[in-house]
Amino acid sequence: MKDIATRLQNNKNQWLASQVEGGYPTKESLKGRDLYLEAQSSCHLEPLGAGHESASDIEWHLVDFHRLTIMFSILQSKRWANEKDQQLIVEFLTQIIVEPAHSLYLAS
Repeated sequence: MKDIATRLQNNKNQWLASQVEGGYPTKESLKGRDLYLEAQSSCHLEPLGAGHESASDIEWHLVDFHRLTIMFSILQSKRWANEKDQQLIVEFLTQIIVEPAHSLYLAS
């Protein structure tokens, strides 16, 4: 199961990184992408099973339109302490084009 999760995470990161490769990416979005990918390289996956105590308390919201993409970007940027880095992450992630093959979710 961990191999599948790792493969999905790698696919998601490749997809996110590709969002700024077309057209005319800003230097800020490229720097944001680099910050994001650097942070992802030190992340590890932990399973959250259906029987997990807090699993039933989580509400999942599919990011399926642009306003939720902005909210997703802002929420993700809060993982960085530096405000300038947060702005770069938002610049990178707000360029996401939602597509069915790569679902993003907000949780509350």
